[in-house]
Amino acid sequence: MKKLYILYLILFTTLGKAQNFWTPTSLTLTAYSEYNKPLLSVADDNTIWVTNVETNGNTTWHLSTDGGINWNSGIFALDHPNDLVYAICALSGTTAYVTAGAFDSVPAIVGTGVYKTTDSGATWVKQTGIFNTPAISFAHEVHFWDENKGVAIGDPENGFFEIYTTENAGTNWTRVSSANIDTAPLLYEYPTRITANGDRIWFLTSQQRLFRSDDNGLHWQGFDTPLMDFAPVETFEFIAFKNQNEGLLISYDWRYFETTDGGETWTELSDYATSHFCARNGNAWHIPETDDSYFFTSLKHDEEQLGTSYSDNGGLSFQNMNLMDENPIMVTEAYCKNSDLAYSI
Repeated sequence: MKKLYILYLILFTTLGKAQNFWTPTSLTLTAYSEYNKPLLSVADDNTIWVTNVETNGNTTWHLSTDGGINWNSGIFALDHPNDLVYAICALSGTTAYVTAGAFDSVPAIVGTGVYKTTDSGATWVKQTGIFNTPAISFAHEVHFWDENKGVAIGDPENGFFEIYTTENAGTNWTRVSSANIDTAPLLYEYPTRITANGDRIWFLTSQQRLFRSDDNGLHWQGFDTPLMDFAPVETFEFIAFKNQNEGLLISYDWRYFETTDGGETWTELSDYATSHFCARNGNAWHIPETDDSYFFTSLKHDEEQLGTSYSDNGGLSFQNMNLMDENPIMVTEAYCKNSDLAYSI
């Protein structure tokens, strides 16, 4: 079973003595796999959305509008009975977007697309006119900056990444032309991670490249990363930015790098042999309202790699929270409001 937790902790002034960092909420989820994780999106201090694939195969949504005390839940009714949800972007207690899709027995990709609810999850309406090429289109990520302006990112189609933008809450979507994406996709390349800061948004790919837009998804630049030199395909690295220029890139084998130019170039900081932090096949987040603090999760199932870590100096050193927590938990997704409060599943 899996629960949603609240972290009440001033992360970066805490003592190293054992303590309980996490407070469980009333939401309990059934089992999940390392590659089919629950998803979390927080619209504000009180509004929390969670998705999960239950043991019976149903993909479910869960919504709290009082900070995790009470929950409403339901089953996604999408175009295909085997649709899985790959990303969620919550805007309010009534409105959220997800990307979803399924593989049938051919296998051809079916049902893929972006879905929107405006009635707190009761119904999910597929956005029309996007990700429509059978057996090729596949929607991975969706992000909104406000109630109107958003972007949806998918696999390459017709020789370039299938990316759409909207300025009117999804009423109309416009595909970004190949002329506005300066780098062509490589063979078997698809998006794996996104992060945004201000008008800038980035996504990593399965070929360890980084794409960046400076104007809410309208134009894109592609950059090589140092991971291309040694990492195998599909190792699922992750990134986190504290502002539009400075951020961290973490590899599957614990190598980590920093950038000061928005991801165009990277400098290696250290490796796992000297840092001993939990960050493998997980994720990373910059802690808002701090200068250099980051929060990391790992899903690798052994004592040293599994759990959570944080850094308060931009990745130069790390604290393994599992070693300080009386009841450590396995975090799959998190939302950090500041150094005092975080949600996790």
